[in-house]
Amino acid sequence: MLYNLREYHRAQSMSEALNLIRRKDITTVPLYGGTQVVGSGNSQIEAVVDLADLGLDTIKHERQRLVIGSMVTLQTLVEHDSLPDLIRETTRRTTTWNLRNQETLGGVLAADLTRSPLAVMLAAFGALLELADKEGQFLLEDFSPSLLNGDFITTLSFPLPDKYGSAYEQVGRTPADAPIVNAAAVVNLQEARVAVGGLLAGRIKVIEAPPPGAARIDTDGEIPIDDYLGSKDYRAVAAGVLVKRVLIAAASRVEG
Repeated sequence: MLYNLREYHRAQSMSEALNLIRRKDITTVPLYGGTQVVGSGNSQIEAVVDLADLGLDTIKHERQRLVIGSMVTLQTLVEHDSLPDLIRETTRRTTTWNLRNQETLGGVLAADLTRSPLAVMLAAFGALLELADKEGQFLLEDFSPSLLNGDFITTLSFPLPDKYGSAYEQVGRTPADAPIVNAAAVVNLQEARVAVGGLLAGRIKVIEAPPPGAARIDTDGEIPIDDYLGSKDYRAVAAGVLVKRVLIAAASRVEG
């Protein structure tokens, strides 16, 4: 619960939402779906700005890319026939049916996305994020919630190659649990792109390699996560195994 919440606003324009969020005298956050914000129990939050009226709840094709608004619910993603099957499946794995009807894509991405099945799969597709008040786009693997200081996510987009294969794998305490380490691959006739979650703190690791060869996992000097769910050595070994699995599986599914 947000015990110090005292204001609710339903913004009618991007500029109104930004002006409200950037107020200095009251701590204000954007409200995508509500489950992440309310569930956080953050006692510093005093006001929320609902983004429901900003037209960010659409899915459309633009120049061989799928563009998804940040206010699209997860259940809409699961049920949308134009989305790749593994985007729909990893969305289903992200949370339960009840929460999928409330949670939005923006809410998932604005939270800790390190091990999110959906975020890892989207990163493998080369997803780009757009924010309301920042020029250009951000690769999902380069995005951090800290970039949202006074801003909010508007859309996510990713390309759909003509001929490609994709795969997703994860390891957890049980098949129904959130993953400890997970990996996704998208392979076309020219290249392969693999995303690994649960390996590095705060970000998804992306590896690019020629298909279908194995990719070497280079953490760029960063130490893998080491916590009660898995040691850094376990995570590094598990990540290597999953990368090989998803590369082989995705390459075998490339049409033609």
